[in-house]
Order: sequence, then structure tokens, then C-alpha cells
Amino acid sequence: MTVWTVATGTDTGRVREMNQDAVEVRDDLVVVADGMGGHAAGEVASALAVATLIEKLAPLASSDDVRSALAQANAAILHDAQENPERLGMGTTAVVLSIARHDAGRGLIISNIGDSRAYQVRQGAIRQLTHDHSVAEEWVRQGRMTAAEAAIHPRRHQLTRVLGSEDKVEVDQFWVEGRNGDYIILCSDGLTNEVSDAEIARIVSAAPAVDAAVAQLIHRAREEGGRDNISVALVRLDDLSEMSVPAPPTATEIPEVVGLARSARRLSLRDRLSWQLGVVLAALVVVLGGSFVIIRWYATSAFYLASDAQGMIGVYQGQPGGVLWFHPTEVISTTYPATDLRPQDVTALQHDIVEPSLAAAVHYAFYINQEWKLSQSLAPSTTPMG
Repeated sequence: MTVWTVATGTDTGRVREMNQDAVEVRDDLVVVADGMGGHAAGEVASALAVATLIEKLAPLASSDDVRSALAQANAAILHDAQENPERLGMGTTAVVLSIARHDAGRGLIISNIGDSRAYQVRQGAIRQLTHDHSVAEEWVRQGRMTAAEAAIHPRRHQLTRVLGSEDKVEVDQFWVEGRNGDYIILCSDGLTNEVSDAEIARIVSAAPAVDAAVAQLIHRAREEGGRDNISVALVRLDDLSEMSVPAPPTATEIPEVVGLARSARRLSLRDRLSWQLGVVLAALVVVLGGSFVIIRWYATSAFYLASDAQGMIGVYQGQPGGVLWFHPTEVISTTYPATDLRPQDVTALQHDIVEPSLAAAVHYAFYINQEWKLSQSLAPSTTPMG
């Protein structure tokens, strides 16, 4: 018997003009990626991520191999954007279920970056396995808001981590303890933004087969608005007899600090003064150097959106207005006109929109442009009656 049975589905939805999601399945690997960026760039980013994972991951790869493959996917997206400036700023989420080897055998491991999610359904009960890498979810983890507040907060769609935004990528990874008959769901936010966790669990548990459940999940997301691309991979675990979760590493002993005997000698007055002066000078260097590092970090740690010289939404690194001799620099000029925004977003842009990371800034620029397009498509026609 095979380890699992898989069904997948993807749909453009009822609002987007193209499908920028990508889904791929192999005997030991399931991937869902949700691309972002204009001019088909999101479609390119998600396709690159999936293709790289399929190419670089051999069967029964280790957890480190999966992490390395995601880093290579990140590099491939960045390289493509450099070669094709019109795709600058593109990125993609990724959630991966794979059969991976470990010291005691093999098991199921989830790897994710972004807000595409993994769920586990067991006997009708559902639990979310992944954490969204979004501004709102980060605030929940920091205790700044509740999960209920995050679910409706406007910044729940602003991502803090995606493939293709920065040179180094931070991936969440964890082993899954499954049972035969469990379901693992990988999906883009086009499903979870429209359908509640409880309804997802009900549909999956009641459907006669995994392909029927996938079709019904996509149908429900479309019924609820279908405002984004909808992608689902549903995995039913059939035979986990050879699967196990690796034991956690044992705590390493802290090596004992061994004191070394030193011969004492009496210092002359000149020796003591020289030593004290050296300590003072060293401390002064440390203070000045530390102050410079702190100021530089603060001055360059932020990213913000503002209208640039070309009239587009620009992404700037630095504090608005600058700090001392550190001035903000434009790192990305997007393809979104600064005038193609809802009135409240135009006002916000005029006062600079500060974001915690480059990925969050790029994604928010895309988000407010898409919200403007959506408002235009929903606006009543003003064509006079003949």
C-alpha cells in the first residue's frame, strides 16, 4: 500500500485575471505555491519555486535537503528578476509536505514560508499546522492582538517572509505525527480567506473521496466570493507503518569551566597607568562604534512606500526623512501607478507607508493596487442611458 492518496485542484477564482498559484505532486512530495507580482511575475515565481523543488529534491531527501532546495528556489527567483527587470519584486509563498529521512528512518515533514497553510484533519477535528508569516500573525505572536482580531485585520495579507524577497530565506520546518486515515491539507489563502476552518474540516471528513473533497472546497471558496486564486492539495494518509517522528536531540552538557592558575606579579605604577588608559580607550572605541552601528541599523532597518519620481509606487529603505547622514534610498520602483489607488490609500501613500520588511512593503504595494482594481470592477457603471 502507498503511504498516501493525493488529489489537487487550482482555480483562478472570480476576480483575478490569471492564476498565479502552482501545485505539484510526486510520490514523496506535495507542493503548493502562491505567487505575487504584476505582469505574470507571480505566476513565474510560483512556477520557478515548484520546478526547483522537483528538480533539486531526490527521493527521501533529508530535512536539510528540503531547506536547501527552498533556498535554491529563492535564489532562482531573485536571479530571474535581475535578468527581467519587469518582474522585479515578484515572490511566492510555499508550503511543502515531503517524506524525508532522519536518523531513525523516515517521516513526514512540513516546510513553509509565507501564508499558504497546512492543516491536519483527524476524525472531523482540524488543527492548523503552520504559522502565517504575515504582519498580523507576527503581532499575535507578540501579544499585540488576538487571533480573532488578526483574522479581520487589514494587514493579515501583508507577508513578512516569501521566496524571492531577500537573499537569505527563513523557513519553518517540523515533523508531523500522523495516523492512518488522517488528512493533510495544503492550500493557498484563496481557500482560507473564504472558507472557515470548521467548514473545511466538515467538507473533508464528509466527502466520499479526496478528489470530491477538493472540488467541493474550491466550489465553496468561489461561492463565498473567490477573490483570489484557490489552490488545494488534499492528502489522505493510508499506510504510516514505516513512518516515525525523530526523537528530539538530547541536551548537550555544558562543558565545565576550568580555572587556570596564573602567576601573580606586582605591576609598576607605569604599567598600571598604561593598562588603565588602554581600558578607557578601548571602552571609548566600543561605545562610539556601538553607537554608530545602532544608528545605522535604525536608519536602514525600515522600508516604506512612497510615490517616486516616475509617479509609481516606490519601495524605499530607511526611515522617512532620513536619520543624521543616513538618507533613504529607493530599492524598487514598482509597476503600480501611485494614482491607481483607493482615496484612503492615496492619502496614506502621501504620508509614507512604513513596513517591517522588504517583502511586506512589496506585498502591500501589490495589495493596495489590487484593491483599487477590485473597487473599479465593482463600481457601478456611469454610462448614460440612451
